[in-house]
Amino acid sequence: LSPDVAKIVNQFSQIGLQQFAESSGDDKKFDEAMNRQRATGGTTATMMGLLRPGDSIFSSAVSVERVKSSTAHLKASRELLQVMSEGIKNKSTGEPIYTVDDVKVGDLKAIELTTDLTGIVGAAGDNPAAEQMQSIFGRMFGNGGKPRAYMAAADDHNVVTAYTKEQLERIVVHVRSAAKGLETDPQIAKTNALLPTGAQWVAYVSPQGLLQWVDVLVRQGLQGQGFQIPAFPESDPIGLAARVSDSGLDAELVLPESVVAGLGQFIGTVQQLFQGGGVPLP
Repeated sequence: LSPDVAKIVNQFSQIGLQQFAESSGDDKKFDEAMNRQRATGGTTATMMGLLRPGDSIFSSAVSVERVKSSTAHLKASRELLQVMSEGIKNKSTGEPIYTVDDVKVGDLKAIELTTDLTGIVGAAGDNPAAEQMQSIFGRMFGNGGKPRAYMAAADDHNVVTAYTKEQLERIVVHVRSAAKGLETDPQIAKTNALLPTGAQWVAYVSPQGLLQWVDVLVRQGLQGQGFQIPAFPESDPIGLAARVSDSGLDAELVLPESVVAGLGQFIGTVQQLFQGGGVPLP
């Protein structure tokens, strides 16, 4: 991250630490550990895929970091997570919000990070409201509202993070194979041609995939009650590009013609749904 963006990230981190940290010295430890970890980094590619019924939000999320040294990056990341584990506690129970362990995933040496999301929002304790929140978080994030992330080196310069052991092993195999991925997708290529060059961050969003993702998540949260969200017509992905310049943060959002055309069709379908043309789910 550029120094300006890193400063903004640290400011947000400070807010969280001031809320949860056990002592005023913890924020300094976090800053130092964060800067050490950031110094070992490089570029990051992250993807969220479609959800299947019963999946948690993070089930399909994976990231691949291209770093200077996988060994150094994992060491610095482990130190940063340890600082978080020791300094950030659930105010109600005193238990750590973050728990970090060293585990084996198949033949991989991995870092396992468990995040107590229920503790972050204060949904701990023995009361009906807390139990209801824990149930909702369990369905959304899995493992009773305490999702686990796994981080491991694929090779000397690539570090993979995933939220299931199966995904971790699968993505490591993909990275090691040097097989082509979404960079060769023709629809992404069309959207990429519309984006400005020299961007520091680029994101692509499939309208079809996003609505399917939301539909599965909503029906899962409502336990099957309600209406199915209509499918978005086939289109190229939406694109977003951003970079830090002398004038601040410059960002551009592009909607290919196929997205604009599909949006009109989708709105018409939704209008029919609200006029009684839709069929409720069983």
